[in-house]
Amino acid sequence: MMKATRQTLRMMMVTGAMLLAIVSCKPKRPSGILSPTQMEELLVDYHLAQGMAEAYSGTQSMEEMRYIYIRAALKKHNIEEAVFDSSMIYYSANSEQFAVICAHVCDKVEALGGNAGTGNGGHDAMGKYARLTTQGDTANVWTGMRHTVLMPDILHNLLVLNWEADTATHAGDSFTWYCNSQKIAQGNLPDVCVQLILHYENDTVVSVTSHMLGNRETEISYSPTPPLDSIKPTSVTAMVFMPTHEQTAGDGQGKNMAEALLLQDISLVRMHRKPAADSEVKSPGETSADSAKSREGDSTAGAAIPASPQRVPLKQRPEPLQLHEARPHATTGQMRKENEMPPASPRSGMVPRRKARH
Repeated sequence: MMKATRQTLRMMMVTGAMLLAIVSCKPKRPSGILSPTQMEELLVDYHLAQGMAEAYSGTQSMEEMRYIYIRAALKKHNIEEAVFDSSMIYYSANSEQFAVICAHVCDKVEALGGNAGTGNGGHDAMGKYARLTTQGDTANVWTGMRHTVLMPDILHNLLVLNWEADTATHAGDSFTWYCNSQKIAQGNLPDVCVQLILHYENDTVVSVTSHMLGNRETEISYSPTPPLDSIKPTSVTAMVFMPTHEQTAGDGQGKNMAEALLLQDISLVRMHRKPAADSEVKSPGETSADSAKSREGDSTAGAAIPASPQRVPLKQRPEPLQLHEARPHATTGQMRKENEMPPASPRSGMVPRRKARH
């Protein structure tokens, strides 16, 4: 019994020593490096400063205004630029800590936008399509995360957002994926690739690829064409990929550069196809000339169209018999013989003379 107790104590001592060793091996934050809380507060103002610089419309360039506003954010927190740069390098090397910090920054930026109405230096805090609802002919159907961060390390360089089609999705619908990106970096960010992938009911897959260029809005759209415009989509996927430091080593970018890309106001807009103006189903062989005539007819709809003059037939010369029959004729009571003399009206007191005999 005594022997078993000693073995248990020995096991506990060994376990405690191992835990102590693990804790002591955890890297401590060097002196002169901002705490995670300080970094969060500073990066929020850093983000707002970049938005204000983009909204500036004066004579100075955007880069000049960005530098001025960022300097003002550092002065507000009483932090030297060298301390901020060193902190960014340190946290970029510790990607897990930096990811947590950036996630908190996203939450605070979103909260500022919801409370103040504008949190991006004059831009709509909820994005270009914030006023759209999830219903209607043009709807923002994305209800997932609105903000996130990408960094050039293998754990945080890929974003995949998937949306399953609902019952309001129809054949012929068009889609636009949108976000507003802002870089948090000392140098130039690597080339970020964006891809929009659509799956259809007949197992057809369509993709559109674009690039995300730093501090600006990004939109990528797809509108189906025949025969896909008659097939209903089943899902839409957006993928955002940032190359890692190892993949961009040939571009002269080192691991000591602090780089991060803040994605905000993420939206997926679905647009129903507009109904045809007329109910006639045009034949597949309709020419472009016929289409032009149809459009011309639509533009003059409602206007009075003058009636075309009717052709009047030429008068034919009548035959002599027709002319004779067309002449008026005297009635029977008025007819008389051609050589008959009219009867002499008798005079009173006069006797007609007799012819003399020879």
